[in-house]
Amino acid sequence: MVSYSLAYLKTVNFTALIMKVLNIRGVHGAIFSLLVGGLLGCTPVNYLGLAQPSITPIGELSPQSSTERTSEEDIIYLEGKVVDSAPFMESGSYQLEDQTGTVWVLTNGPLPQTGDRVQITGKVTYQSIPIDGQDVGELYILEVEKLEANMVDNSSVVKPVVDTEVETSSDTEVKPTPKPEANEFLLPHKRNTK
Repeated sequence: MVSYSLAYLKTVNFTALIMKVLNIRGVHGAIFSLLVGGLLGCTPVNYLGLAQPSITPIGELSPQSSTERTSEEDIIYLEGKVVDSAPFMESGSYQLEDQTGTVWVLTNGPLPQTGDRVQITGKVTYQSIPIDGQDVGELYILEVEKLEANMVDNSSVVKPVVDTEVETSSDTEVKPTPKPEANEFLLPHKRNTK
């Protein structure tokens, strides 16, 4: 059996066989690379996490009617520093600031701490408030996803020391106050007097 396979290898042009295999693999590899590259290049999804989204400056935000925009255009990327926050019952909002301005962000997730740097995706929303024929509405962002949050290191912040010890002296004695009776809260004609 071994002698037969060695004899066969001697008769076959080995380089022609390798070239034939490489050409087939080369063509298949090239087609596969073009297909995968085309699919990845045409999608907005960042598979490897290498592409950076285009960050919209806060100062460039403007209210536009929903008829002028598509749903993909509604999603924007913002990055900035949290300068204020307001907790609500089920949600909260925080004020995001960059070099161009500030905007309030409404979130259903946990509120970031003041001073944190965050990167979010969100939808621009405008609440119209007409007063005397003028629109004094407010522009805000509905947070879709929090992409990144860099917490502020509070260990370097100097905190005041509060002295919790209470001086006790022998001449002052704290006595508990007696509980008031129910009759004290009633009107004179309703009191239980005997």
